[in-house]
Amino acid sequence: MKQYKCKVKTIRLVLLFACFFILGFVNNVSAQFSIGISAEQREISQFGEPEYGLGVLIENDFKIRAPRIRFAWRAYASAFTTQTNYQDAFNVISDDPLNASILDAGLAFLLEVKMPLFIYPYGGIGSTYERQKFTLANQQASDETDLASLQNWDGNALTYDGFIGIKFSPIPLLKPYVEYRYNEYFFRDNILPSNGRLLFGVMLEF
Repeated sequence: MKQYKCKVKTIRLVLLFACFFILGFVNNVSAQFSIGISAEQREISQFGEPEYGLGVLIENDFKIRAPRIRFAWRAYASAFTTQTNYQDAFNVISDDPLNASILDAGLAFLLEVKMPLFIYPYGGIGSTYERQKFTLANQQASDETDLASLQNWDGNALTYDGFIGIKFSPIPLLKPYVEYRYNEYFFRDNILPSNGRLLFGVMLEF
């Protein structure tokens, strides 16, 4: 019984210390707001998917103070589009191009560490909604070609993501960055999967 009471007191003390620790970090410090753009490259699973695209993001700090550590949330979106003639690659009768577009948007949480020499490694987790659409104006592709499977393709998916990256700050307010994002699917409906993505971008911080 004494052992049990001792454990309860210990747990209470730990919880009380944790509360004071968190309250000591949380204050009215102004949040740091960032906006950014990126060039992105997707891993592709089938010839005909758009591989290169553009992304935008916004980041904002949580009002938590910790030495050399930044906690933040991020909202982001990306667009990949392509229009290509596949007559030679797929032995297509029609000269009409295949139009492909992939759009996604998501929300993530991240932790960033301030290192010497203005280097900021970071990592985080999030979730993304993705929409894919592929269309061929005149559907004259042979059923034996890969292109036939992409005619009027329309699908969507929800993913959970993990990412790591590094930011640089050669001048105040401006941070170029490199990031790798990996995702897995909660569900996918008529989707060509792509698990990895490489991003090169720049952020403007206020």
